[in-house]
Amino acid sequence: MDRNDYRSGGIQSQEAKIEELRHKIKDLREQIDQNQVKTTLKKVSEKNDQFQDISNFNLTVKKTINNREAKLAGSTKKQNESEANVPINCIAFNQNEKFQNQFATCDESGRLSLWDAKKGQQIVEEPKVTNGLLMTCAFENREGKLLACGGIDTKLHIFSINPSGKKKEKLNLIEKVMEFTGHYGLITCCGFLSQQFLISGSNDSSIMLWDFEKPGRFLVKYSDHQNEVLALDVFNLDGNIIATGSNDATTRLWDIRMKNACFRIFEKNQCGISSVKFMTDCVNTIAVGCDDSSIKLYDLRAIGKVGKYKEEQGFESVQSLAFSNSGRFLFSSYFNNKIKVWDTLTEQKVSQMQGPHKDAIKSLSMSFDGSSLISAGKDGIVTLWQ
Repeated sequence: MDRNDYRSGGIQSQEAKIEELRHKIKDLREQIDQNQVKTTLKKVSEKNDQFQDISNFNLTVKKTINNREAKLAGSTKKQNESEANVPINCIAFNQNEKFQNQFATCDESGRLSLWDAKKGQQIVEEPKVTNGLLMTCAFENREGKLLACGGIDTKLHIFSINPSGKKKEKLNLIEKVMEFTGHYGLITCCGFLSQQFLISGSNDSSIMLWDFEKPGRFLVKYSDHQNEVLALDVFNLDGNIIATGSNDATTRLWDIRMKNACFRIFEKNQCGISSVKFMTDCVNTIAVGCDDSSIKLYDLRAIGKVGKYKEEQGFESVQSLAFSNSGRFLFSSYFNNKIKVWDTLTEQKVSQMQGPHKDAIKSLSMSFDGSSLISAGKDGIVTLWQ
């Protein structure tokens, strides 16, 4: 063996050792990731020691509100027949503790309504925000005094509610205080990051950041998604972090403080992403609902998914997701009239809730104190579960 052959063999040997070390490092990293995830889930389990037997866990229908029977507070006038059963596209609880009994709905007639969950009564409504459908609505939760909605007219409409900030304030109207224009397509989702910033997603594939102190055009436009943006969630403890899902089959995490705001893309899915939801008070964990009826649980500290929730039968798109306040249970709705309840620890379905809904359940929301879940959908029915 001449000197060149010896040198070549030595280099190849060193390269093989380096490659072996890389594999060991990768394996160790995966083990560390999984241990961190297990620690998180263990904390969830410890937080729920009172649930000794969850096999029969279920929520029951507390109230049902039908548009045909709904009436404004203090009024005896019911909705007319043409307004009955208008499909509701979005429902959301006010997450401010003082106003936690309030929830909002927006529907395909362009109507935005504010409700009292305790009384099962409509408080006030804006009957024609737009001449077409509304797709999304969201509260500013720090003070609970702003409500945003958007839809087919490509605009974001901002309304003032609870202006005095008093718990028992009587509302006779909601006043539009601002309007944002910039999207070229249907606004599909929105959320408040703070009292100053609002974020929105559209079927024009863009995400836009808006600043109430600089009304008019958007502050920043994010164009990373390659297809329509269908879902968005803001982490409740840090208004800088958001998650988005798109028909481009990706789920992305964003930090608006960063120059390159998209800091994480989860593994590409086989189909579109229809819903995203952070686990309550846990920025590391996020649930992703897909068009093939599967739900995947991701943890930022892990390389891939850490949980998957899907029954063998059924291929209906996941419409909405909601976590219990502890994070132990995950609620999901589909293009049918059922809500499934999953145990995040075992990945097993522990219950299937079926109430008065006759059609697709488009939206779910959990109350601030975690005692109530609301659902709404294509049949125009609102259901309160406890």
